[in-house]
Amino acid sequence: MASLPDWVEDARNLDNAEQLLHSAHGILLETPAIADFLRNETNKRIVVAPKGYGKTFLLKSKRILLQRISENLSCLPDNQLVDATISDSPSPSQADVQRFVDYAFWCQVWSAALMVSVVKSSARFHPLDPSDFRSPVMRQLLLSSYTVSPFDALKRLINSDREFQQARRSHDLTTLMSYYRQIRRPVAVFVDTIDEYFEGYVHTDDPSEADASYLHRNKDSRIWIVGQLGICRAIRELLGVNPHVKIFVSIRQEAFTSLYYDRNAVNISSLVVQLHYSGDELISIFDKNIAAMQRDDLAQPREATPIARFVGASNAMIVNPITKKSEFFYDFVLRHSLYRPRDLMLIGGKIAQIPAGVRTQERLRAAVDQAAGEIVWHYLAEMRGLAEVPDRSLFGLIPTNVLDRSALKRIAETYANRLKEKGLEPSNAHPFCALHRLGLLGVVRRNREQKDIQIFRRPHDIEHDRSRATLPDERHYLIHPALDDIIAQASSDYIRAFHTRNVIGHGNRWREGIFKCAVKGDLSRYSRVLTDPVVVSIFRDTSAASSRNAKKRSSTRRSNPAIRWCWSMIPLTAC
Repeated sequence: MASLPDWVEDARNLDNAEQLLHSAHGILLETPAIADFLRNETNKRIVVAPKGYGKTFLLKSKRILLQRISENLSCLPDNQLVDATISDSPSPSQADVQRFVDYAFWCQVWSAALMVSVVKSSARFHPLDPSDFRSPVMRQLLLSSYTVSPFDALKRLINSDREFQQARRSHDLTTLMSYYRQIRRPVAVFVDTIDEYFEGYVHTDDPSEADASYLHRNKDSRIWIVGQLGICRAIRELLGVNPHVKIFVSIRQEAFTSLYYDRNAVNISSLVVQLHYSGDELISIFDKNIAAMQRDDLAQPREATPIARFVGASNAMIVNPITKKSEFFYDFVLRHSLYRPRDLMLIGGKIAQIPAGVRTQERLRAAVDQAAGEIVWHYLAEMRGLAEVPDRSLFGLIPTNVLDRSALKRIAETYANRLKEKGLEPSNAHPFCALHRLGLLGVVRRNREQKDIQIFRRPHDIEHDRSRATLPDERHYLIHPALDDIIAQASSDYIRAFHTRNVIGHGNRWREGIFKCAVKGDLSRYSRVLTDPVVVSIFRDTSAASSRNAKKRSSTRRSNPAIRWCWSMIPLTAC
């Protein structure tokens, strides 16, 4: 069996069928949503998630598993596991932009591209009559000697609006659907990286990128959305034309949130599996990758738990040198990630590069911090144009990892002035609104159990919406731990002012710095209190009121004709 590479960050590097089959049974974590998608008779066709959630890995695993089950199944593309392409989409003119932002156009062109690919691949079982097709573009695609993948057909069809409209007027698309309907052999189609194909059309407000974009000078981010949603609608329509053909695709979450383009959104959503992971599920993914490692790459191979084998038993609990608090190594890793499988692969790979015999806590913390910084930079680059992304100069202005609203206002004003000094026009959006929307600025929020919990947005919560974001009105605002190393490199004062009372991380409890106290009392004429019902009543009411006051003041003295109640506060523990 071919060995599986350790800590694979990008599933595009996995094209060996034997490796993928091993991965599907060993490393792929079957959450309920993933298990549903991998079922042989599933109705799920569209995998929706942000970058780094394992969409490509899941599509490839689905293909391998289907091929193992059915010997008669034909899979497209035939020369690779999924149909993927680079971002070589055509540079549109102003007239083309009007065509490309039309959702109906992409529904039609994706439907035609998918049918062309399937009909051509099935020609050896269902021969084509050349005289049935009149338009040059259809004859070229269907009668050529080379194979045609969905992306091949799409690129050819969108190259010329005149040719595509000619195919429509000549009724070639109707004829194509007739051929598509007649296919009886099972066919499975796998299309990936659609978001990357259209990313050249994403418009950003960053002036530094204007000169670099020599290919796509006419941009509109709506193309990135409708280009992906169009194939979702096409899959829904073609499902009713021929159930023998199953089409599986991956779509970015940020585009799918705009499905309001389609009045049949509910029907399309029934075909969707959305990926997201709990902390426990991510830990299981981490464990599965440790189990796939070579014995020589483990710190203590004989230990009982995967994490102890990987980093050593003494490091399963790691101490933060700033807060002086200990936490499970898993929790330390998750806090510095964006809760994506790809983040864990990057962190695990950094740790694996440390020689097994010298995986000290200091080196482990440094590896996680370095990986966290890379995670953030990659994430901000991916989201640029899909959401507001602040200039990196903001990070050098952040003084500590716990801030109040007045501090955010002061920093935002300084940030705007710094941009003006650099000749850049500051965005209308508050920079911390942008960070909150991206999940890099958290808040402390009271839950239904009346507990204060730290909350950070996850990538699968991020919608594609360039409207002005708002910052929730909370007492505390928290800098994501993944930013700590980046900010510390920009300003050494950040570490000196680091918050030491609470460990910052999504889902962690937040405790204010208060003292828990006990009350001790000294009662005069105690026997009279016991025998006099009137005094007993006064005692009960007075002591209750005094107890309430004691919570507000460290020392309270109350007097009564019958009672002398002396209080002293005894500190027990500090949070």
